[in-house]
Amino acid sequence: MAPRRDNQKAIEARERKAQQSQSKKEAELAAKEDAKWRDEGTKLLRNKEARKAEADAKADEARRRREERALLERAEAESIQGTTKGATKKGASKPKVTQYQLLQRQLLLQKTAQAAASPMARVVSAESMDLLVENVNHARREEAFNAILAGDRLVDASGIDEALEQLSSADAADRKVDMHPERRAKAAYKAYEARELETLKSQLPGLKRSQYIERIQKAWAKSPENPLNKI
Repeated sequence: MAPRRDNQKAIEARERKAQQSQSKKEAELAAKEDAKWRDEGTKLLRNKEARKAEADAKADEARRRREERALLERAEAESIQGTTKGATKKGASKPKVTQYQLLQRQLLLQKTAQAAASPMARVVSAESMDLLVENVNHARREEAFNAILAGDRLVDASGIDEALEQLSSADAADRKVDMHPERRAKAAYKAYEARELETLKSQLPGLKRSQYIERIQKAWAKSPENPLNKI
């Protein structure tokens, strides 16, 4: 009977060993599955985070472009508004009568007074007034009249000679301004920079703002739009 009990014990021992081995394998397999799921979860999380980071970066870039565009549009609007305000303020301080109209009246009054003092006094017609202006306005003064009409300038003169003298002075002042194009260069450059910045950003995306500005400044130095290149 003893050998049988020993055999039974050996069988039970082998069964326990096999069961332990199976349990160990199952535990290892479960651990591998868990590790696999953890890795998959980590990858999914990383991919999700990467996609989110990419979306955030694109949103930041779009917002930055909108802000830059808004700043450029605001700067351009302020530049235009400043020019309009300057012209409005300059025009608000002027009477409605232009220099050319005032000079016509002065010439007409003086011619009428001279005609009234003669035996053949008569009222000067509009046609004779135009003829008088054509006779008085030689080439240089005619050029001054045209400049004044374009700029809506005014004069405060009591006679023909004084009025014509002021016309010549105004013409000389305009010529003096034209001889100093650097006074207009700053405003012209701002408009040029705003326009070219948009063009360069579309043609060469990804550069720093300082790199765009450097290219614009180099182009501006040779641009025909630069008043300094017209000296």
